[in-house]
Amino acid sequence: MELEIIKYIKMCDCPEVQEQWKPKFCDAFCKRSDGIVVHYLCNVEEWEPRAQDLKFYVWLPHQGQIQEMMPQCNCAICLTEEFYRFFENNLDGLCDAGIETLEQMWLAFYMHEKHNKVWDGEKWVKGK
Repeated sequence: MELEIIKYIKMCDCPEVQEQWKPKFCDAFCKRSDGIVVHYLCNVEEWEPRAQDLKFYVWLPHQGQIQEMMPQCNCAICLTEEFYRFFENNLDGLCDAGIETLEQMWLAFYMHEKHNKVWDGEKWVKGK
């Protein structure tokens, strides 16, 4: 479990994801200096960092938040169908990159569809 979290933190620590973060109740995040200590935002009123302070944190979006960032329609059926097609067409590449959890898969789908990037096991690179 620890390795999946470390990988997910690395995958989320990119401008394409972090620029989407508008802090709200129950968001998961970690301080860049804390390593794998995950925090949850419980009181938005007491935690209002300025935009320049967000650089000290890595937002860890959950599946629903990743789905909300998708450029396709918000229809759950259409989105699931697109996700399945992506998964089916890229299974070997996802396995080779060590993507194992659903959050990692949804994030890979988002990065592929919106930014034409793929996870190479260490970082996001331009897709082919």
